[in-house]
Amino acid sequence: MDLTDGGSNGFARAEAATLRDVFDHVALILPPDGITNRGRNQILVGSQSPIAQLDIEPNDGIVLPTGHLETFIDGARVLRDDFAPVDQLVFG
Repeated sequence: MDLTDGGSNGFARAEAATLRDVFDHVALILPPDGITNRGRNQILVGSQSPIAQLDIEPNDGIVLPTGHLETFIDGARVLRDDFAPVDQLVFG
């Protein structure tokens, strides 16, 4: 999933929480300069099987280390049909 977010990254964090709720394995690819307040593309990968090592060119992005996903999510709520305030989360 390719998404754009910035600021507090509320939308990206909620999407990561949602994928983690559905898939056994989740990876996050960040811009080369990592998490910033600027709006930037971020890529989430979800799988029921372990995700192979993602080889990303340094100029294209960085893979968030596996143990850091919970820190990135930081308690964000899982998005659902009855809770999807994306307009309030983007760049919030």
